[in-house]
Amino acid sequence: RAHEGVWAAAAEVCKRRRPGTGRVIALLAFNLGIEVAQLAFVAIVLGPIAWAAKKSDKAYAVIVRVGSALIALLAMFWVVERIIG
Repeated sequence: RAHEGVWAAAAEVCKRRRPGTGRVIALLAFNLGIEVAQLAFVAIVLGPIAWAAKKSDKAYAVIVRVGSALIALLAMFWVVERIIG
């Protein structure tokens, strides 16, 4: 469970810092780092996909279909994971 790992990491960051402002800054820095990593991932993954989609209509159609299928599979996995526990 990835989301539990993130919460555990955030809690660990908070435990290692002094109470008060240091804790807030540490948690803010942790969250900022997560956001920057997500943006980098999106740029690295979506950049080449957007470039390929611009090259031809056929590539665009394939990317849309495959991408939609992957998103649907991920959504189904997420729902099943939430239902099972």
